[in-house]
Amino acid sequence: MKYKNDVSFLIDKTLSLYEHQSSYNPNMPLRGFLYYADLYRKLIHRSERLYSKHLLKIPRPHYIVFYNGSEKELAEERRILRLSDAFETDTGAGEYEWTATMININSGKISPSWTAAMFYMNMRSLLQRSKNTGIPWN
Repeated sequence: MKYKNDVSFLIDKTLSLYEHQSSYNPNMPLRGFLYYADLYRKLIHRSERLYSKHLLKIPRPHYIVFYNGSEKELAEERRILRLSDAFETDTGAGEYEWTATMININSGKISPSWTAAMFYMNMRSLLQRSKNTGIPWN
């Protein structure tokens, strides 16, 4: 990926993308959707039958946005941003949804150092699992 403040990795059939934001942006689900489209495009090779009768399995997306801005209205610890909020019309049928989980690391409940520690601890655990199973990650 060539996006600033982003990190992505594929481990254990999960494609994780973490992004840092210092200002609130309600378009994060759309941005994440487009980031993942680029990532999935790179994972799906021409030799794989995208247009065949067989279901092409893809890694599960896991999209987290770490927010450390100062907007007063964003005091909650966690907010789920939904792509469907941007749809010009709403059928109410739930036909399609894409979310971004925004974690406010300034909320006072989660310190930036704890957030960073948890992130690195999870990364270390995932790397060890990759090493133990022999499944590479990139």
